[in-house]
Amino acid sequence: VKNYLKTVRDQSYDENLPTRLQKTLFAGVGFIKRHPLLYRLYLNVLFDARIPFRDEILLSLRTYSLEFLESLLETAKNRGELQEELDIKKTAFMLDAVMDRFLQARAVSHLDAGLGIFDSPSSKTEEWIRSLVSAICSGIHVQPTISCQPPVPKTDHRKKPYLLILSATQEEVSVLIKQLQRPNVETIAHRKVVTGKINEIDIRVLVTGPGMVNTSQALTAAIENERPCLVIQTGCCGAYRESGLKIGDIAIASEEIDAQLGIESADGDGMPDPLPFALLNVQSVDDAHRYPVSAEWVDDFYQKISCHLKSSDIIIKKGPFVTVSTVTSTDERARALVERFTPVVEQMEGSAAAHISLLYGIPFFEIRGVSNMAGRRMREAWDLQGACWNCCETLVSYIKGIELIKLR
Repeated sequence: VKNYLKTVRDQSYDENLPTRLQKTLFAGVGFIKRHPLLYRLYLNVLFDARIPFRDEILLSLRTYSLEFLESLLETAKNRGELQEELDIKKTAFMLDAVMDRFLQARAVSHLDAGLGIFDSPSSKTEEWIRSLVSAICSGIHVQPTISCQPPVPKTDHRKKPYLLILSATQEEVSVLIKQLQRPNVETIAHRKVVTGKINEIDIRVLVTGPGMVNTSQALTAAIENERPCLVIQTGCCGAYRESGLKIGDIAIASEEIDAQLGIESADGDGMPDPLPFALLNVQSVDDAHRYPVSAEWVDDFYQKISCHLKSSDIIIKKGPFVTVSTVTSTDERARALVERFTPVVEQMEGSAAAHISLLYGIPFFEIRGVSNMAGRRMREAWDLQGACWNCCETLVSYIKGIELIKLR
């Protein structure tokens, strides 16, 4: 060991401290490769208190290691690489601890804590060594703080509030995105966001991915990044025949129902009974799987769009939306859902978006375009493009009529 370290010290004498520390670690890795039994003997001495002369052996090794590192630090200090007030002995102790621990992790699988250091290829070992030495030499840059002073809150520099629109896929909102002024594509927590304006209103269109898990993650990330003043979920949906809606019509949620959350029902209809406990500590949530929407926004949207669509053959209807994780594909299942919940449409994201919006106290509502009828699947009768077109055009018309003061 002494011969290895002496060679490194002499051959790297003209180089700076970071390079010398890197070469010291590389020499340690090389020593373990060439003398695995000797290093295993060292580990036995280190971890087994029954080894004869254990204390003397470890004291000798640690003393020499500290002396070696102190010599590197003294040379660097004399060259002006280190601050004058640096405590050489304490710094050498820290270096010895980090470097010895790294070599242990390189040689013993359960000591690398799953970081991939053990028996790593040369390229990864080199990356680890450079990163460790960089962290040692530059520090972790802890910002100075003043005790007893509360943290300064982040300032929101946006001049205007923004409206957040959620969609499972980009295809469902492509018509809306094309109408954004000065569109710009961003990424928040691995999710695509298109920002822009409609009139003077700042819009962010968030593509969440389908389903409740994707929606919950994406919406939470967006809110934590910057809080919106209103959240609107949109896209296509399947309408229940009992609702009176047809393909191409517009539906707006009067409440959001998680159709698959609850306790298995004893009557065997496949519909769960409500949970006996609340999922949200919010006063407006009375049922564990039913979420309210912002009645003020729903009523405003319904009134204005009803007038807007009066001269067309498109119907707009309010009613409960059910959120399903398994798309309904039989008429029997569709009838069971209607009998239990009396919904107008089904979709896969609404309950999650309502849940997160309620949790953060942000107004929320949902509109959908009917692309198909829920029940037996007849893909030839579906009209995804038409449903998305009608829904986006309707939503854009509404946004153009929103007063900024209402958003604030």
